[in-house]
Amino acid sequence: MKHFGSAAWNKGGLREGKGSVSTESHALETYPYTFFSRYGEKPGTNPEELLGAAHAACFTMSFVRLLDMANFVPEQNGPVTHWRTSSTESTRDD
Repeated sequence: MKHFGSAAWNKGGLREGKGSVSTESHALETYPYTFFSRYGEKPGTNPEELLGAAHAACFTMSFVRLLDMANFVPEQNGPVTHWRTSSTESTRDD
């Protein structure tokens, strides 16, 4: 199984330009990002945030699969109603 994502950069160089990311499913379609959204100075997404979300989603699905195999499933009105996972991605200053 293969899934695709893409990125484009246009309208200028690194600091003044803008990029966009898209996914094959169109969940993200030309979603904007910039140098300043990547390094935290302005709101917006960045590649590390997207990787963090992907890692959290993959881990959560694997975890739920293992719980499902053990017949432990969250119930809509039970003591456990959902699972939430977070992931932290970091960059180095090179």
